[in-house]
Amino acid sequence: MTNANTKTMKIHIYLLLLLTLFSCKKDPCKDINCQNAGTCNENGFCECATGYEGLQCEIAASKKFIGNFNALYDCVSAENIVAVETQPGANPLSVTVRNLGDYICLDGDYLISAICKHDTLFIENQQVCVSSGTPSGYTFNGFGKLKGDTLKMTYSVFYSGSQTDNCQAILVKE
Repeated sequence: MTNANTKTMKIHIYLLLLLTLFSCKKDPCKDINCQNAGTCNENGFCECATGYEGLQCEIAASKKFIGNFNALYDCVSAENIVAVETQPGANPLSVTVRNLGDYICLDGDYLISAICKHDTLFIENQQVCVSSGTPSGYTFNGFGKLKGDTLKMTYSVFYSGSQTDNCQAILVKE
């Protein structure tokens, strides 16, 4: 083999190696483990299913709201502990709020269902304490915004026929 043929062959081998190296696309999702039905996109990031967040969709959206909060109200002269909880197996966007407003319920604690969306809790019209002898119970409606450990709630409570409390509460996580 001549020197020229050897050089040409080496160039072809180098070109073939370079072509092989650069033509192979790396799978951006190879080492990505998206959880809770999340999917890896073409850029190697998880796209989370509704109700989950985090780099690998590992956090239920409701998690940041969970805990006991010291509550101060502008509509009732009460200070109490409000618990925000989840139920096992529940929708990851759902929470229950225990004893918001510190109203009297002969049945004991009352639970208000809420839906989480980003940093906001939504309470849609729902009755509590209906069976306790409280005439028509209480109907709650409102929302709350979470910033750090503080949940600022704005809500209305309808009861006793036509009475309404329009309230704001500041809830600080213990």
